[in-house]
Amino acid sequence: VLARMMGIIEKHVGTDRWNKLKALEPSAGEGAIARMMSEMGAKVFCIEADPVRAKDLDKDHSYQGCECMDFLDNNPTPALDIVCMNPPFSNSRDMYHVYH
Repeated sequence: VLARMMGIIEKHVGTDRWNKLKALEPSAGEGAIARMMSEMGAKVFCIEADPVRAKDLDKDHSYQGCECMDFLDNNPTPALDIVCMNPPFSNSRDMYHVYH
């Protein structure tokens, strides 16, 4: 699934632009999507509400850093090029993430 997601992104941004992208994985969990984007060359920022997972992501120098907070409490910034996520689906939170 991750490889297919990256393939879709490459169709839109091209393979030569990854190293110029500023990307976000909100509700990053263990960082699977963030890791893939980082391996492709993007500068990746993470947001994760779980403190233990956020600390682990912040220690990983593959990313620009990880904010420990609920993504829905974050003020979106237009300075990003792409947001890739697998949002939480309970209580329709997936739609709130997409709209946010």
